[in-house]
Amino acid sequence: MCSQPECQRHRRADYHRRKIQADPVYAQVVLDSRKQWRAEHADYQKPQRAFVRMEPKPGERFEVDWGHFESLDYQGDQRKLYAFALVDGHSRMQARG
Repeated sequence: MCSQPECQRHRRADYHRRKIQADPVYAQVVLDSRKQWRAEHADYQKPQRAFVRMEPKPGERFEVDWGHFESLDYQGDQRKLYAFALVDGHSRMQARG
C-alpha cells in the first residue's frame, strides 16, 4: 500500500463511494449532512457568469441580427416584413433598417 497523501486520498474516496452504495443508512447520513451544510452555508457557492469584455476598434466588430415578422398588406399585396439590426462593437450605436 502506498502511504503518500495522494494515495491515501484516493483510498478514502473509494471507501466512501463503496460505503454509500452498500450501506443505505450511511448514504442517508451523508445526504442529510450535505443538505444541512448547504442550508447553513447558502451563500458559499453562488452561480457566477463569466465574461470577457471586448473593446474593439471602430469598425472592427459588429453584432448583427435579422428577423422575419409575418407579412404586411401593401396596397392589396401581401409582403413579408423583415428587420435588420447592426451594432458597432466599439461605440455600441445601433443602425437599423
